[in-house]
Amino acid sequence: MPAIATAKNRKIPRVLTVLLLFTFIAIISCGSDDHRTLAVVAETCITRADLAYKIAIEKAYGDTAFTEQAALVALINDAFETEVARMHGIAAAPEDLKALDQHASKTSKAPEILAKIKQIFGHDIRSYERIYLQPKIINYKLHAWFSRDVDIHKSERTRIERAHRLALTGMPFDAVARACKLAYSVDTFRVVRSQPPSILQEYPPSGDSQENDPMLKIFSGMKAGEIYHDIIEDDVEFKIIKLIHRIDSIYSYQRVAAKKMDFDKWYGGQGAKIPVQIMDQDLRKKVVESYPELWWVKTLEDENINSY
Repeated sequence: MPAIATAKNRKIPRVLTVLLLFTFIAIISCGSDDHRTLAVVAETCITRADLAYKIAIEKAYGDTAFTEQAALVALINDAFETEVARMHGIAAAPEDLKALDQHASKTSKAPEILAKIKQIFGHDIRSYERIYLQPKIINYKLHAWFSRDVDIHKSERTRIERAHRLALTGMPFDAVARACKLAYSVDTFRVVRSQPPSILQEYPPSGDSQENDPMLKIFSGMKAGEIYHDIIEDDVEFKIIKLIHRIDSIYSYQRVAAKKMDFDKWYGGQGAKIPVQIMDQDLRKKVVESYPELWWVKTLEDENINSY
């Protein structure tokens, strides 16, 4: 009898074990559906949950017809920017994310929409930062880095430096431009003196104004016929200038400029180095049919498989 009882007792744990195993598998299967990978861009994985978040964000902004394929394309585009930025050591630091969140909360013109977006993510702060905040920071940082990178714009910088040397010898600006194969123009810079309504004069506007424009500071220190002593750089070009004259609040000047490399052209070359796969065949087909003009859509491999 003790032996029979022991045998029966052995069967109970086995049955329980099988039941528990099936229960565990069911829980995992149901619970992990949102985390299944739909697409991969280098080190960035895009999941079903990411897709749902993106669609919900667009609906909060009023786009109720935003499709799954549109959401996936937007997420992949963000992932490409993240990966290109990563290649050049650019990332959204925790303090960047915190600062943008605080700034958005204080300055949002539509606080009710921002509240809806935060409600979408609930306690999933990491996804809120990664999907909503991070792309904005990466986009800004990548463009800022690109516009000022010395190596990327080395050729243009060299040409404008040569142009500046020639101009300082007395060569006319138009001749300098032809010699260096650069752009030449005669332009004007107008000083705008705006007077706020009397009720607002006690509260001067904050932030950017023409008083902070570096070009105004440059022109205000120049005399007619003078060539500015340095090369002027902004986000799109290097240039040298010569003041012709000033009449009232209008400065007339000559300009020779070397346009910097186009960001989109450079970015396309960088993005071409990054692999992309869409694992879900149905979504992949919709993306290819809806967005055939996108450069990365043309690179999708036929070997992509359905993850379901």
